[in-house]
Amino acid sequence: MAHRNLMPVLPQHPALLYGKTTIHPKKLFATHCLGALLTAIVTGIVLVQFESAFTKTLDVLKTYRAFLQTLFFIFFVKKLTLNIPFLMYLRLLGPFIFLTFKNYCMPYQNISAKLTDAELLTITTALADVANVLKDKVVNLTTEERSRLYKMRNNRYSLAERSLTHAKNNPHLTPPYLSLTGAELDFTFYKQLASFIGIINSLAETVADTQMALGSEILQFCLPFYNSVKMAAQQNVPGSTSVYEDLNTFFDLPPRPEEDTETP
Repeated sequence: MAHRNLMPVLPQHPALLYGKTTIHPKKLFATHCLGALLTAIVTGIVLVQFESAFTKTLDVLKTYRAFLQTLFFIFFVKKLTLNIPFLMYLRLLGPFIFLTFKNYCMPYQNISAKLTDAELLTITTALADVANVLKDKVVNLTTEERSRLYKMRNNRYSLAERSLTHAKNNPHLTPPYLSLTGAELDFTFYKQLASFIGIINSLAETVADTQMALGSEILQFCLPFYNSVKMAAQQNVPGSTSVYEDLNTFFDLPPRPEEDTETP
């Protein structure tokens, strides 16, 4: 029984139709693969340059990518035949390649959120409650004080735990000028703080990262707006000169975010 060839039929190159030259199907396939890659690169350049101004276009392209994913499933899983030449479909994969690469490489999607008044009140009230509970129980250290203090690292935690246990079991070995009760109270408070300091640090890091990301998104709006105002001022557009002079006083943005070495 003859095996049915499930591979799609490669369309002939126009040069083949006119008999001017002969192109091997593998070379033709490689040419279209290169075309898809070049399309991905061009798509990437366009979207990187204009993404902040054309977020709606990006949403359309995401829908377009989902459409291509559906075609991909039909072609290679169900082995169905459509009235779309396979290599033309391959060329359509260019934006799909870039958008997929972008999703895996970009750390986050653009943030589009804000707190309601009720949520903001809840957060500030909760933080105020925590601050009030800790108000008379915590200290602020200077840089010099930090440098002069012992640091409780992982293995030192075990040292502290075993030392207190041995001191409690062997009071005759504890010098009279040491307070075991005070040390045990400190250790209890240390463990209590350790139970939630990780949550506080993680929350503080998340909030700081979100604020940094939002600041970057805002400045990515400011850069093309400033360039637009600058160009308008050069063309003597009414009202643009005063706006340009006002913004130019503060303008220090490099062309790309990754080139910004300013400390937040």
